Amino acid sequence: MVIQLLLYGLQRRPIPRGSSLVLDADIQKAVDSLKRIQINEANKTYTVNPNYLSDYQAYRLGLSLSTLDTIQSFRNSGGTIYSMEQFRALVDLPDSLVERIRPRLRFPTRRQQPQVSNTSSTPLRDLNTVTAQELRRIHGIGQVLSDRIIKFRTALGGFLQNEQIHDVYGLDSAVVRRVLSKFVVMQAPVIEKIPINTASAGELASNVYITWDLAHEIIAYRERHGAIESWSVLEELQHFPDHRIARIRLYLSLEKKLLE
Repeated sequence: MVIQLLLYGLQRRPIPRGSSLVLDADIQKAVDSLKRIQINEANKTYTVNPNYLSDYQAYRLGLSLSTLDTIQSFRNSGGTIYSMEQFRALVDLPDSLVERIRPRLRFPTRRQQPQVSNTSSTPLRDLNTVTAQELRRIHGIGQVLSDRIIKFRTALGGFLQNEQIHDVYGLDSAVVRRVLSKFVVMQAPVIEKIPINTASAGELASNVYITWDLAHEIIAYRERHGAIESWSVLEELQHFPDHRIARIRLYLSLEKKLLE
């Protein structure tokens, strides 16, 4: 009992005010310096190349996963983003977000013919005028593939971008590189964009990137919800090919009062 009373008394003993700790000025100075470095690093603005965004960088910029997927799909298909205007045409973002992230984006310098390696002395020629016979001179392209390229070009009304050659069924990346080492888009055709909010299913399906199922789905959406006001709406449709959003937008237009 005596021992328990002594322990109880010690526990109830008031703790003396003040601290016995002695401040080490050198250590405190080092800690303050590290804090200043941490604050400066947090406030420093880093620029990123939007063509190579990581998940974390997209998160820091405030971009959604679907937006990141669109950018990565465009990149994987052979495309490269060279300007803010091209970036805005590819991804549908609010103006406020675009203005906020604009200083954070660093775009590569556009070369005259990106992603084309012309190591021979033969000058590049126009991909929109090459014949099937000329295509067959390229290693890996026979009559079937050459005819398929010409038919695809005719269905498009002419290639608008070099990257569209990737969309020809049966061409692997090595063959595509060989094609683009000799033929590139030099004179893109002038096309009339299809108004997505007024076009019929037949008019929509006339584009090679839009199937009949997708055309009918677009019409059904318009009938249920009214005019399509954002490109992101298309990505929610069941039959919409997300990896082709950059291509499809080349041929469609929204209402004039909305963003193109």
